Amino acid sequence: SQSCRLLYGHTNIILAVDCHCSLGLVATSSKDRLVRIWHVETGACVGLGEGHVDAVGAIAWGQRSGGVCASGSNDQSIKIWNTSKLAERAKRGVFGSGKEEVAEVAVVRGWKAHDKDINSIALSPNEAMVVSGSQDRTVKLWQVETGALTMTCKGHKRGVWCVKFSPVDKVVASASADASVKLWGIADGACLKTFQGHEGSVLKVVFVSSGMQLLTSGSDGLLKLWTIKTCECVDSFDHHEDKVWALAAAPGDDSIVATGGGDGLVNLWSDTTGQLEDEARVDSEERLALEQELSNALRAKDVRKAALLALRLQHPARLLLVIKDVLMGIDAEAVLKDVAAALDLQQLAQSLEYLRDWNTTGRNGAAAQALLQAILLTWPAHQLEKVPEMKTLVDALLPYTQRHLQRLEDSLQRSYMLDFTLHAMQSSLGGDDGDSGDLEGHADSGHLIADMLPWSIDAPSSRSTAPVHDDGAEEEEEAEA
Repeated sequence: SQSCRLLYGHTNIILAVDCHCSLGLVATSSKDRLVRIWHVETGACVGLGEGHVDAVGAIAWGQRSGGVCASGSNDQSIKIWNTSKLAERAKRGVFGSGKEEVAEVAVVRGWKAHDKDINSIALSPNEAMVVSGSQDRTVKLWQVETGALTMTCKGHKRGVWCVKFSPVDKVVASASADASVKLWGIADGACLKTFQGHEGSVLKVVFVSSGMQLLTSGSDGLLKLWTIKTCECVDSFDHHEDKVWALAAAPGDDSIVATGGGDGLVNLWSDTTGQLEDEARVDSEERLALEQELSNALRAKDVRKAALLALRLQHPARLLLVIKDVLMGIDAEAVLKDVAAALDLQQLAQSLEYLRDWNTTGRNGAAAQALLQAILLTWPAHQLEKVPEMKTLVDALLPYTQRHLQRLEDSLQRSYMLDFTLHAMQSSLGGDDGDSGDLEGHADSGHLIADMLPWSIDAPSSRSTAPVHDDGAEEEEEAEA
């Protein structure tokens, strides 16, 4: 419903929030130096923790029992709070009247943890350890029972904004203002992996995909997904216009993630990997079926069906082979017109794009020009104008088409010179009429070639070839004399 409820109690800015979904309780910490526990259903404050002497910037609630809560403050200290009584009351369903008294939450233990402000804190899945990240650029591991320091992890060049325990491995992730995310081993405090890709401070990090991937948010407004095994950034998401300060995965279901940014937006994200894989599998099966249909159409010489399937599969090479096979057969012009008439507007635009590419090479120019001629003869001009980027396509087709035409005209003129040379040799050798007839048949080959071309070339009568044959006739007369 996207509805909200305002909870009143803090007297200054709220800096951190954590929840225990199964208990229906939420813990908040604020600049007013207080920790408060809220009952979600009634919106009542049911617990109050006092003890910090400066702003409380980090809060974490143990998810196993709900009886332990940890906080970190700008006073450089960590405090462990006993929330077991509140957890028991929530389990029994005592909260619900809306008139509950605010219970005092007792401090179990507290200690000075860092040399600067503590920005983030997290409890391990078994609630035996707590990890903290600070502006002093260190990540520290502590025992919850005793408050003893277990490990200090050093390597970040700037302050640490966020720390998280892995749900499956004995590692801790930390996000820093040095634009990096690091994985640390709990056993020895060694840096196992470093992830770099954000253009600014990395503000939050969470484990997703059952601990196999990391999701990070940064001051660059981006949300990035990382594969831990390869240290590669799988994808980046840009749906915030300012720093992404908040990032949280739903407890027990990390396929749903929420982000909050300085642009005042809260975005909900859903993992669509499974859906995309299913769609890819269906597309693959459909493509295989179409490939088989295309092969059957080619064997059956069904040109129209084969051409349409090649366009649907986006196989320009297969379409080119179909057109070349058509040009080798009889009645090619009628067959290509039939193919052009079967195209819809989208397929027409796709065909023209393929033609543009084919037309740039001499060996494919004939096929390109043949299909282009069929399209121009089949489709009226007012329909061709509807093709997207038609002017750009025409501008790309014209220069290569003119080049192909010029090359064919040059070839035709050279064939006339060959005719003249052979005719002159026959005349000087005094060949009989039969040989002359053969040469005349050969001389007509240039005209036959011109008639077979799919584009229009001026009739040979327009060429300056008459003087060549006239000279041959004069030589014949001189030979007879």
